[in-house]
Amino acid sequence: MKIPEISPLTTPAPGTTDWVPLGGLAATFTYKGDWVAGSYNSGDIVIYNGVSYMCVRPTSAAPVAWPTAVLPGSEIAYVENPNQVTATGAAAELLNSGNVTYDGTPIMIEFYCPEVGNVAASFQTIALLYDGATPVVGQYIALLGMAGTTPIFAPMFARRKLTPSAGLHNYRILVLVTSGPNIGYIGGPNGAANNPPSYLRITKA
Repeated sequence: MKIPEISPLTTPAPGTTDWVPLGGLAATFTYKGDWVAGSYNSGDIVIYNGVSYMCVRPTSAAPVAWPTAVLPGSEIAYVENPNQVTATGAAAELLNSGNVTYDGTPIMIEFYCPEVGNVAASFQTIALLYDGATPVVGQYIALLGMAGTTPIFAPMFARRKLTPSAGLHNYRILVLVTSGPNIGYIGGPNGAANNPPSYLRITKA
């Protein structure tokens, strides 16, 4: 038995046609306009809340919107802080994602501060990842330290993959000095002679 060759349909330029071919489908399509309560059959096409739907089996139920897929790399949350936050012996909040609903699949959390340091004394400072009031990972996600009296200012960057439970989560970056004097986490407003802001970015992993 010879299998017939199947050639793909060429796609017309949208501005040159009033119709788009659906192929050799043995089905009857009937445009019904706006959805109203009643019975519908396979092939009926309606508009509901501004979206076109085609019925695939007999029903009297209203169309239900399909969930939007979130692809890997898609941004779930992003916040910036253009201000300096001073880290002391008590944890201070640098960034806060706000409450976001997650679906229980893996995410990537990324944190950046363009300038962290102190002018002239030994120190150690850490950045902590919290979910609300609960620490998420170990002792810290990033650490910067300096021994001696030479001034040091350096960027801090961390990235962490994790899988939150389905539901609301509020991811926060807290900063803390574990030894030495107070430390500046120095974000800025961008532009000439200014630092970029610190940021917290959450994406689909």
